Amino acid sequence: MLHSTMARIDRIKEEIGLIKFFIGACVTSIFASAGWIFANYENAEFVRLWVALANIFVFFICLLVLMKNISKKLDELERSKKDD
Repeated sequence: MLHSTMARIDRIKEEIGLIKFFIGACVTSIFASAGWIFANYENAEFVRLWVALANIFVFFICLLVLMKNISKKLDELERSKKDD
């Protein structure tokens, strides 16, 4: 019983680490797109600006989903530690 609980806790911790990686990738993509917009807003085509804005929006939604997912994983980790 203890071994399976510890394996479950380790798995949840690994999943949290993976989610943290993707949160970092989303934040990086948001900042990169925003930086591109600020650097090129005068010379860029209208369509490219809208694509960059859409990119920011999509990655922001992904960021919110990942934050919700990490919150669930942390709750699951807390419940697993209480079961110990």
